[in-house]
Amino acid sequence: MHILVCDDDAAFAAQMDEYISEWFRAREIQVQSTVCTSGEQLLATPELERYQLAFLDVDMPGVNGMALGRRLRQIAPDIVLVYISAYLEFAPQGYTVNAYRYLLKRDIAAQLPSCLEDIYASMMQAGTKTLTVHHNRENIRIPLGQIYYLESDLRKINVYGETLHKPLCSYYGKLT
Repeated sequence: MHILVCDDDAAFAAQMDEYISEWFRAREIQVQSTVCTSGEQLLATPELERYQLAFLDVDMPGVNGMALGRRLRQIAPDIVLVYISAYLEFAPQGYTVNAYRYLLKRDIAAQLPSCLEDIYASMMQAGTKTLTVHHNRENIRIPLGQIYYLESDLRKINVYGETLHKPLCSYYGKLT
């Protein structure tokens, strides 16, 4: 899963990235996140169409979060937008860009886990197809969009994604 975090407060953006990465890591879900401190920096990010989830600050100098959300919708129509702000009065504007949720910065540690849980559940229900593999005594679900190819090495199957020569996971089985 590809995730964007954009907030003009660099420390808060880094903390958000850590919360999000930790949540997905605990569920053994591979994520690649990009942290930006301005709307301009986010728009200069290559391959924006690959991102599925964006956490955007509403009130930023230059390109604000709402304008950024509109632009992201043009590039990646299915992106899930979550707005984060210290001010509740910006919340109604989120409806103009079909925001998934609006979170307050002061409550982020309490609200973010349930928000991520809901987003992940809705993505799974919406038909995001996954490959389920039995790895280290656990079942792991890998979204098909993250898989580039599978390789059979004797009885071992290696699942590869973006990183060359480093499998997302390996398991014993057959390609069939």
